[in-house]
Amino acid sequence: MQFLSSFYDSKPIEEVYKSKPNPQAENSRTKQSKGETDLKIKGSVKQKLIVQAPLAVEKEVMGRSSLLKKIQLLEAKKDRTLLENYELMKAKYDEAILAAADAESALTKIKKNVCGFADINGLSKYSNDTLLHLIKARLPENTYENVYVTKEPYTFEMGVKQSRKIELLRSESFIENVAVFFDMFAAFFSSIAVPESDFRSSVDGDSIADELLDAIKIGEEGLPAGEKAKIRAEKRQQITHAFRQWLSITIWVPEKCNYNAEVKLIHGSQIIRWAIAPGIILNNLIGRK
Repeated sequence: MQFLSSFYDSKPIEEVYKSKPNPQAENSRTKQSKGETDLKIKGSVKQKLIVQAPLAVEKEVMGRSSLLKKIQLLEAKKDRTLLENYELMKAKYDEAILAAADAESALTKIKKNVCGFADINGLSKYSNDTLLHLIKARLPENTYENVYVTKEPYTFEMGVKQSRKIELLRSESFIENVAVFFDMFAAFFSSIAVPESDFRSSVDGDSIADELLDAIKIGEEGLPAGEKAKIRAEKRQQITHAFRQWLSITIWVPEKCNYNAEVKLIHGSQIIRWAIAPGIILNNLIGRK
């Protein structure tokens, strides 16, 4: 007690309280410090990710270039040591691996030009059901519901090859067959009066195949995003045109995707054909566009 008394006597009461540790203040400072550190770390990581994305490609290109240069320098050397011979052999092996990867990437790119779902082996990794779901997801709303995928041989230009047969049927039920009579009037009058009528628009089967198969066309590389979106919208519109004209679509895709798909468009309703034809004739007679 005497010690405590002398202690308080020797210090003002404010200094006594100041000298005591404050757990809440310490905890607040710790949290603040930790929060600042976390923000610095996150900022640093984010910056690295932004920088590393283009640097990774640049590093790969530079690495390939330096590897070729190393091979040239070692091959030009007349008196190579055993270590240099080993380095030359290893450099050539690494270069062969990179060249094979480039060749595989180029071949995959060609196959994706036919079907975007393909890889180096074509469509072999997809079952018929899986491919069916991928194709259905690319159909415009309120169009084809009767879609089928089977695996069977087909005679392409290069001979009989295993392929996937994709069928989109316009009419397959009694209700759909009844609906054709209502579409008959729409087909006739819109062919006469509607400038952008689905019923008298030309249908490009290849564009339909490209859209349904998500073909990554080599010829469209480098185009602006807006231009690519416009091309895709036009391809999707082709599917709508085909549906409105009561066309059934059959697409044969080579299993290996090593050459282009073949498409057949079949009129599913003679009634619609009879309605469209006179409508177009009258449209031309009265000078409409």
